[in-house]
Amino acid sequence: MIENLQYLWIIWLIVAGNYLGELTTCSVRELLTHNIFFKYIIGILTCYFFIVLPDSKYDTSRDVISQIKKSIEIFTLFILLTRQTKIMSILNVGLIMSIHVLKKLIENSNIKEDIEKNKRRRDILQKITLATIIIGFLGYVGKVYYEYEVFKKIPFRWSKFLGSVSTCTGDNVNMNNITFFEFFIMGIKQVLLFYKKI
Repeated sequence: MIENLQYLWIIWLIVAGNYLGELTTCSVRELLTHNIFFKYIIGILTCYFFIVLPDSKYDTSRDVISQIKKSIEIFTLFILLTRQTKIMSILNVGLIMSIHVLKKLIENSNIKEDIEKNKRRRDILQKITLATIIIGFLGYVGKVYYEYEVFKKIPFRWSKFLGSVSTCTGDNVNMNNITFFEFFIMGIKQVLLFYKKI
């Protein structure tokens, strides 16, 4: 029990960090409030200092560039995870918790067969989780696209979608009985249109 206190400190720092913006100058507060790219940089740095760097002390083969790439990958997955419908969010958080439980079972087991079985389960679950995060993200892209284009009559813009705080209209907005699969297809179309413009 006492060895878990170190994790409480990290959680407390992350939560307390949300209130530190008030201590900064007005110009920094403006950046923290309105500049999404600055927020993304802070998010990547948070991943680097609180997740990747502490984990890297056990793996000295990683150089700084690899660590930064891993931070960007983690933060990108976080962004994808935060752009999901309610059901997909709950599903994906449950899958991520299951992966963590399997990781702990692997670390704490002394039986080779159990370790190998749990590693296989973890590997399969990681692939499923990555797929459901991508599916959930694409479904949410389609939902937001439909909401903007049909209900609000506002053009869908990726910069607005990824670069602003989510407006919570809820999953209960009447979407004319559009299924998640239909939103998913709309999301794929929007991603393909985006890549055509690049």
